[in-house]
Amino acid sequence: MSQAQRLVKMARGSWLCVVMGIFFILFPRIVYAQDFSQLQISATEKCVYQTINKKTGKVIWQAFRSVNKMEKDNLQIVTISEQGRGNYNNALEDLRWVVESRINFSPRPLVLDVMRTAYSSDSKELWRKNKIFDYSHKRLIAEHFNDSQLTKRKSIPLPSGSVFTSEILPLILRGYDFEAQKPYSFYIFSWDAKLFKMQARRIDKEIVRTPAGEFECYKIEISPALGFVDIVSRYIIPKTYLWFTVKEPHFWVKYEGLESGFASPYVVMEITEFKGQKE
Repeated sequence: MSQAQRLVKMARGSWLCVVMGIFFILFPRIVYAQDFSQLQISATEKCVYQTINKKTGKVIWQAFRSVNKMEKDNLQIVTISEQGRGNYNNALEDLRWVVESRINFSPRPLVLDVMRTAYSSDSKELWRKNKIFDYSHKRLIAEHFNDSQLTKRKSIPLPSGSVFTSEILPLILRGYDFEAQKPYSFYIFSWDAKLFKMQARRIDKEIVRTPAGEFECYKIEISPALGFVDIVSRYIIPKTYLWFTVKEPHFWVKYEGLESGFASPYVVMEITEFKGQKE
């Protein structure tokens, strides 16, 4: 092989390395499908949790959360209900709210709808927001109501892959394969009808102390799954973590991250009481 041929071969090899490097920077790492068949949900589960402003250390609101499972028309429907009270999302006054999420677990989890209603201190309905998953038309719908009047409605295409909402992640991620530690990719559908591609991965195992007790937990990090943007976002977007008990059925016990969006405070949510099924 002549000197010129060797130089050409070396140049081709260098170019291939550059191309492969760009590919791994611009595209996310391999993300594995998640098998939710091991997700255990009791007929009734209940807990109370509090939310603390990480900066001030002050409890800003508390909520009661319940999970109920039932069979309907040969389908397994799980309903997550939450009743909260306090200063949610920097509101001008303390609010009372109710959130209800419905999921079809037959066999993989499909969110049906989520409804959040806020009330004033005198029990007047202030606003209501709906997230609707229309699988027959392959659409995701977000609705906003003020004083019981529809003020905004937006519909976007349903993407391929798993689509969840932030309200159900503490339940859904109990089905994550914690021991494998492989990243799991999914979409989050927001109240303003936007989709965010995210990924979950276990990063640690540690002891977590909450007012409800001490638990050995898996620590899960939630981050954007956007390749190069993912790398940059790790230095811009505040970290988001969830902790789940090592002991099955892997109850959620703690959250750390933004309360409800980029403009919201950085908070810590932790359980203060288990009711019903316990550790």
